[in-house]
Amino acid sequence: MPPEVRPSYGTSGRQRHALSENQFDDLARCAGDDASREVLWQAERSRRLLLLDLFLDVTMGAPAVVGPLDDTARAWELLTEAYRRDKEAIEELLLLPETGMAMSHALRRLRGGPAEASPIWVDVGSLHCIAAAGALSVGLDFSIRLPVRHGTVWLPNLGRALLGGRDAWESADASFTDGHLTIRDNHEEKVAIGPFPLPPQACSGTWQTPIHLAYGPPEEHRSVLLDDLSHHRVIGASPSPRVIRVPDRMQELWSTSLDEAWAILRTADPQSASDVTAFLRSIEPLSALGSREAVSGTSGDGVGRLAVTEPQNALELASLLVHEIQHSKLSVLMHLYSFVNDQDTAAHFYAPWRNDPRPMRGILHGVYAFTGVARLWLGVIRCATASGDERNLVQARFEFALRCHQLRQTLAGLPTEPELTPLGRRLVARLGETVEAWHAESLPADLLDIVRQAADDHATQWRLHHLVPDAALVAQLAEAWLKSPSEPPELGQMPASSLRASPVVPSLDLRLTLLRLRLANSDMWDRISKSPQEVAAFVEGAQAADALLVKGEYEAALALYAEEISGSAVPRSGAPAAGAWAGLGWALRVSRPTGMGGQPTASPELIPAVHRAVRDRTGMCPDPVDFWNWLTGYGKDGARSR
Repeated sequence: MPPEVRPSYGTSGRQRHALSENQFDDLARCAGDDASREVLWQAERSRRLLLLDLFLDVTMGAPAVVGPLDDTARAWELLTEAYRRDKEAIEELLLLPETGMAMSHALRRLRGGPAEASPIWVDVGSLHCIAAAGALSVGLDFSIRLPVRHGTVWLPNLGRALLGGRDAWESADASFTDGHLTIRDNHEEKVAIGPFPLPPQACSGTWQTPIHLAYGPPEEHRSVLLDDLSHHRVIGASPSPRVIRVPDRMQELWSTSLDEAWAILRTADPQSASDVTAFLRSIEPLSALGSREAVSGTSGDGVGRLAVTEPQNALELASLLVHEIQHSKLSVLMHLYSFVNDQDTAAHFYAPWRNDPRPMRGILHGVYAFTGVARLWLGVIRCATASGDERNLVQARFEFALRCHQLRQTLAGLPTEPELTPLGRRLVARLGETVEAWHAESLPADLLDIVRQAADDHATQWRLHHLVPDAALVAQLAEAWLKSPSEPPELGQMPASSLRASPVVPSLDLRLTLLRLRLANSDMWDRISKSPQEVAAFVEGAQAADALLVKGEYEAALALYAEEISGSAVPRSGAPAAGAWAGLGWALRVSRPTGMGGQPTASPELIPAVHRAVRDRTGMCPDPVDFWNWLTGYGKDGARSR
C-alpha cells in the first residue's frame, strides 16, 4: 500500500484516534458536537483502510480467489492512482456505506464464512468495481475486468450497467477512454455510455443512474442516496441478485417524507438533526409487505446507511432516522473502544423492544438508540404543547413515556453485569443520567399506567416464549393443584427458570400496535375494533380478544383468552397460547386490582407450564382464570387467600 494511503499506525499497529473525556461523555449521553463527529469519521476512515489492507494480504497473488478477474494488485494500483489524482473524491468513495458492506462481506467469506451460491471471486471483485468507480470519478483512463451479477455491473456512487445476463455469475471487460465507458461481457453483450460525468437522469436501457433525495431548505440543501442499485443490503443475509428500482411515485414519497422528517428534527431535536446531517449517507428502501409496523435496520459495516420500509408519515421516519443514526454512532464508538468483554457471545438478556434474547452488545445498542428516540419524542411534546397540536401531543407523550419506562427498566441492572468493561459501565452511567434527567417530566397518570401494562405484557410474553421453569417445581405444583385447587401453594424460594430461546417467536407487540392506533387515530380505531376480521387485517396475528383488551372491555377479553387457552378457540402461533396467557394476565391485573394488586407475577412462565402438566395428567382443562389466581395466591373472588 503506498505510504500516503496506508494508515499512519502507532506503536500498537493501529492509528490513534482519541476523544477527550468530555467528548466521550457527551457522545455517551447521545450528544456530541462537530469535532466529536469528525473524530468518529476519521476513525471509520482508518478502519476502512485496515479492512482493505487485510483484504489485500489475503487476495494478492491468490488466483483461486480472483477467478477470471485481474489480480487484486491491479485493482489496488488503479485505486491508488485515482487517489493520487483526487484524494478527497476517493476518500469519499471509501467511506460510502456500500463500500464498507461490500468489503466486509468479501473479507468474511475469505476468512471461511458461510458458503453462498455465488463464487467467491464475485465478492472479491467488489474491489475491482470500487477501483473502476474511483477512476471514473476522477477522469482516469483504465481497463479492468469486473464481476457481473445476474447481468448487472455495479459501480458505487455512479450507477449500474445492464448486460444480457445469460449466466448468474460471469465477468466483463470494462474500459474507460476519453470520457466514455464500455463494458463487454463474454457473450459480446455491450454497454457503452458517456461522456462522464453523466447528467443526474442519464438512464437508458443499458444504464441506471442512482437516485438522490434532496432535503432541507435551499440555504441548507442536503442530499442522500436512495440506494436501489447496489447488491449488498442491510436487511438480507447475502447480496441480492438483482434489486428492483423504486418507482417514480415512491421516489416522490421518499423525498417528501425525508424533507418533512428533517424539518421535524430541526425543530424538535436539533442534536439529532446535526447527527443525521453528519452521518446519513444512504437509504435502503424496504417493502412493507403489508405490515403496519415499520421495519428498519443498519449495519456496523456500513456506517451511515439506513434500511427502512416505506414511511407512513414524517414523524415515523424522523424517529427511525434518529434510531438508526444512533446505531451508526455507537458502531463507530465500538470500533474505537471495548465496552464489552471479548467472551460476551451469549444472547441471554431481555430487551423490552425485541422478541429475542440479546447479547450485551445488542443491549447497549438498544439503550443507546432508544435514548436518542426518547429525546426526539420529548422535543415533539414540547413543540406540540406550544402549538396546541393535540394529536401529536398524545402520540408523543405515549412514545416518550414508553421508551423512558423501557430504558429505566433495562439500564437499572446493567452497572453490575460482569460482561461490561469499565468503559462500558461509564457509557451506561452517562445514558442513565440522561434518562433520569427526564423523570420529572409531567405526564398523565393514566397514560403512565397504560405504558406499564404494555411493558409488562411484552415482558410476560417474552418469558413465556424463552424461559422454561424447573421441571420438579412444575410437577410439585401440578400435584398441589390436584390435591387442593382451592388452596394456593406455598411457593417459598423457587429455583430459577432456564433460558431456552425459542427459534420462532411471533411479534410481541401486537397489542402495543393496537394501543398506538387507539391513541393516535381514534376514527380508524373505532372502525376496525368492532370487527375481529378488521383487527386481524390491520395487525397480522391479532385477535378479537386483543382489541377488547385495548378497548378496556376486560371481562369480555378474559372470556375469549380463556377460550383460546382451553382450546375451544383457534390458537395463535408460537408457544402454546403464550399471547393469550399474557393477555389474560393483563386483563386480570386491570379488572381485578384487589386480587392482583396491579402487579405482574414474577414468574409467569410457571402458570402455563403447570396448567399444561395438570391437563396432561387428567385430560381436563382447569379454568385459566381460576388457575392464574390460584398459582399467584388469590382466590376466585379476587381476595388474597392468606
